[in-house]
Amino acid sequence: MRRAAFIAVALAWGVAAADEAPPPERDQQVFTFSAPIDIPLFLGLSTLWILPTVVTSPTAASSVCNPCDPSQLNAFDRYFLGPHDSTFRWIANGSYVIPIAGFLLLDVLDVGASKWQVWGTDFFVGAELLAMDGIIAEFFRRAMHRPRPYFYLDSSVYPTERVGGEPTFSFFSGHTSGMMSLAASIPYAWSLRHPESKWRIPIMLGMLLVSLINPISRVISGDHFASDVTVGAIVGTSVGFTYPWFRHWLKKRDSALSRMALVPSSTDGGGTLSLAGTF
Repeated sequence: MRRAAFIAVALAWGVAAADEAPPPERDQQVFTFSAPIDIPLFLGLSTLWILPTVVTSPTAASSVCNPCDPSQLNAFDRYFLGPHDSTFRWIANGSYVIPIAGFLLLDVLDVGASKWQVWGTDFFVGAELLAMDGIIAEFFRRAMHRPRPYFYLDSSVYPTERVGGEPTFSFFSGHTSGMMSLAASIPYAWSLRHPESKWRIPIMLGMLLVSLINPISRVISGDHFASDVTVGAIVGTSVGFTYPWFRHWLKKRDSALSRMALVPSSTDGGGTLSLAGTF
């Protein structure tokens, strides 16, 4: 009798414990990482990104006007032409702490520092998209061959920086594009982990708005036209959303395929091959 009562109590406790058990932990891995694919991909993209800078002709600037005629500019860029405060170069460069802080707060601390496989994969995806964005920017910068704004100002403005190829690659802003690609991808990855959070949109918009410090500073410093940073922001934000979306889609596709299998079966008249899976 005591044994029966003990078993009954144990069963009742087990049922209660099962009812109170926390729900299974949500999969925090929103992307997949494959070393045989991702490492060569990253190295290849990085090479294509860096290579144009290595082979840039140091005499490219001699083919542009110095100084240039501001009346040849479009009205939009001519309206913002004039500022050339070098202090804002430091502000623009310092603004890169924004995506770094965003990655630490929204990624590493969110999933836990010990889960390096999760945030490490996110980091690698971010590095790949940054290289992709850089390739796009370098292609346009060299194809357009546009002088920087200070070429349209007095020759006393940044006189030592008017030699070489880099001063003639103004369109579009690679710094802005890279900044905005990271500013878009980091909160997007966070939103994939928290699809029901009411903070998804505010965090995304907040990250992008704060990141505008970079393009605004580039214009005030005289390093880029307003159109340079506008196009750079659009391209960077687009890459920052599109590539993580694609990588997440690949993960969902691979997960669905892993739950499916071909099952052979035999009948009196021969055999069949069925597709089975769990959904």
